[in-house]
Amino acid sequence: MFSFIAFSPTPANKLAGPEVILEGYRRAGSPLPTKERNMTNETVSTLNNLIETLKDGKDGFETAAGDVKDAMVKTTFLEFAQQRSRFAGELQVEVKRLGGEAEQTGSTAAAAHRGWINLKSALGGGEKAILSEAERGEDVSVKNFEKAMKANLPPDVAGVVRRMFDEVKKAHDRVRDLRDSWK
Repeated sequence: MFSFIAFSPTPANKLAGPEVILEGYRRAGSPLPTKERNMTNETVSTLNNLIETLKDGKDGFETAAGDVKDAMVKTTFLEFAQQRSRFAGELQVEVKRLGGEAEQTGSTAAAAHRGWINLKSALGGGEKAILSEAERGEDVSVKNFEKAMKANLPPDVAGVVRRMFDEVKKAHDRVRDLRDSWK
């Protein structure tokens, strides 16, 4: 016997997007059709990659903030760390809404990069060296967001990713400008 839940084309259903369709299948106990399942899996994977990137950025900015002496640079890094934490939390909610399991940690490669920042600081690299490493980390963040924006994401999710990309790009440019202005 087939289980089917019909959704009338009410304005609320039209505006709600793919989550209404997903919820209908969940309530009916039916598996998602292959196309929708693939899109959901791709979306969850893309968002989890961004969550990892954002957690890496948060940890990297916190590490860099601990290594710099300049109060303005320290404050800037801590603000960006908070921003990345907030963004990661938003994307974790999106992943859960889509029925996925949200990434909880950053990457091993980023942990090594943070170690490199600490080493440069310990060897007397100073603010400019730390700013250079922070900017290098931001290059990776920008590239990961650019890749995500090319993915086949539902419009509501794509809007969230675009908004975050704009802020990540501004942070990248700010770090680059700080590095370039440092003596």
